[in-house]
Amino acid sequence: MIRYFPFSPVFDIKMGTSPMKEEDSIIEVDEHYHHEVQLKESLLTEDHKYYYNNLPGSEQAEWDALEKVVHDLVKLDPENFHLDKRGDRWFWYNRLAGMETSFVFGDDSTLPFSPLDWIGRQVQEDLILLNQDGIVKAGQLCFPSGWSLNEKLGKQFLDVHAPLPAVT
Repeated sequence: MIRYFPFSPVFDIKMGTSPMKEEDSIIEVDEHYHHEVQLKESLLTEDHKYYYNNLPGSEQAEWDALEKVVHDLVKLDPENFHLDKRGDRWFWYNRLAGMETSFVFGDDSTLPFSPLDWIGRQVQEDLILLNQDGIVKAGQLCFPSGWSLNEKLGKQFLDVHAPLPAVT
């Protein structure tokens, strides 16, 4: 049984979505963490542009996503994830990945990858960002189900999820 199944049996324009509360987590860590994070790293190394991409203007949203994910991880598992903030300088500890990183929040040059790509390598989930108009602006998509990020990048959410034509 799928733990989260937001879709109704018929097409629903809302796609089973609902606004998140600030305290809601978008991340989970389970017994497959190491395997899935290693698989993501392998895929991203093999064909980075296929599995991660962004459009100009997505930078602030990527930092917002990074901030949300690190706080979710700390709240979820404080034994393995820790964040220490000293002004704009952040110190990130991911014990599961054996990682300690220091960076300046908001400064892409202080991370080895873009913010979404960097934090996406530390979670099992795929991360896709939409702007306020519902346009797909950035994503790290390593485990798609029959679609690719590059074919959806720049498209509106409803165009991405329009009903599929009937198969005859």
